[in-house]
Amino acid sequence: MVKSIFKIKLIDFGISKKLNINTNYIICKSVFGTPKYLAPEIIKKKKFSYQSDIYAIGILLYEVLVGVAPFEDNDKYGLLKMHIKEKMIKPRLINNLVSKPIENIIKKAMAKNIKNRYKSIDELQKDFNLYFENKYNFFKLKNENSKK
Repeated sequence: MVKSIFKIKLIDFGISKKLNINTNYIICKSVFGTPKYLAPEIIKKKKFSYQSDIYAIGILLYEVLVGVAPFEDNDKYGLLKMHIKEKMIKPRLINNLVSKPIENIIKKAMAKNIKNRYKSIDELQKDFNLYFENKYNFFKLKNENSKK
């Protein structure tokens, strides 16, 4: 079983910088943040919550496992539209080492509709724990069987 002794907090350090005209951040009335990680509900100026951070975690997971962001556009506003309208390319199509269960975790974390996204970080963590427990048990069982 995977246990964590640390709590992870996702913070957009970019918004703490002094902003200038060449910034990679969006500031439009109530929308403020890094376009690469903004959840659709934030872009649409709808009600958002910690589930918006879960969307950003999904983006980070995608980037780490695939090597590129799920949505890329040199135009900030084009990138924002992609978050709202475009489907991500399945991670396994880019990196075949990404397992189907991990792809499903990313897909759920990045659901366009907040109602389809993880309800809490605990729910996301539960899926990760199940994945790693099953993976660990599979390898443990496989190694024990090979010794016989």
